[in-house]
Amino acid sequence: MGAQWKAKGKALVADAKGKLFGKLV
Repeated sequence: MGAQWKAKGKALVADAKGKLFGKLV
């Protein structure tokens, strides 16, 4: 249960970072 939440959280963080990075570059 916790592992799934962590995986989903990591995916969301990666997506947010990607969008932020895209704006910076």
